[in-house]
Amino acid sequence: MRSSNPTHRVIAALSLILACGLFGASIGLMTAQLFATTPKTGWQGLGGASGALTVGSGLGMVAGGYLAFDLSNRARWWSSMVAIVLSVGTLWSLTLTAE
Repeated sequence: MRSSNPTHRVIAALSLILACGLFGASIGLMTAQLFATTPKTGWQGLGGASGALTVGSGLGMVAGGYLAFDLSNRARWWSSMVAIVLSVGTLWSLTLTAE
């Protein structure tokens, strides 16, 4: 079912794109921490983390844009909520396992 108001469709699509970007960033940060051979400190650690966040959020936003293209508003909102919950869970698990 498509919404008759185009503003609602755009807002739902943007929320899905941003939520997928957040989820991609959290997954990127997780992979940077999991696959780092040695814990890096200082500028090296900051560079690795920021690169992982940038690549992860970029890929997540591309995936969110692709998903938002043909979904209904209700599916966009539910997908946004699922991506946010998964992001929070991923970041929470990273916080719990941090040394």
